[in-house]
Amino acid sequence: MTLQLDEEAGLRLANLEKALNEAKTQSERELAEKERVIHGLLVENAFASSAFLREKTVLPPDFAYANLGRHFSVEYRDGLPQVIARDDKGKPIFSPANPSAYASPEEAIRILVEKHPRRESLLKAANPRGGSGSRAGGLPGGRVVSLRQLKSPEEKARFISENGLEAYKALKTI
Repeated sequence: MTLQLDEEAGLRLANLEKALNEAKTQSERELAEKERVIHGLLVENAFASSAFLREKTVLPPDFAYANLGRHFSVEYRDGLPQVIARDDKGKPIFSPANPSAYASPEEAIRILVEKHPRRESLLKAANPRGGSGSRAGGLPGGRVVSLRQLKSPEEKARFISENGLEAYKALKTI
C-alpha cells in the first residue's frame, strides 16, 4: 500500500513539475513579447518622432532605426523603462548637455549619426540646392541627368543632400 501511494505521489509530483515548467515557459514568452512591444514603443517611436532625423538628415526614420536601432535598449531604472543608447564598444552614451546623465534618445541619435564614418552622406547639406562652388549634380565629372549615373547609395544620398529630393525625383530613369 505504501509503495502504491509513493508511486502515485511521485506521478503527481512529476505532473506538477511539468505543469510548472510549461507555465514558466509561457510566462517567459509573454514577458519577452511585452519587452519587445515596450522596446518598439519607446525606441522605434524615438526614431519616428526625431526632429534631428527629419530636419538634419536624408535618412527616413525606419532606415535610421534599421541601421542604428541596435545601439538602443530599454532598461529599468527605479521600476520605470528608460531608453539607453550605447556606442560601438557597448559603453553608454551620455548627454552632452548633462554629462552625468544618459543621453536622451534624440541626443543619442544625433551623436550616432554625427560619429558615423559616412556622416557626410547622411546629413543634409547646409545649402541643399548647391551653390556656386558645388560640383554639378554632386558627382565628379559632370552633371547627373539619369538615375543610372547614381550607382551607389552614397552617391544617391549625396545627390539628394546637395540638390534636394525634388531634383532626385525629377531625374530620368533611363
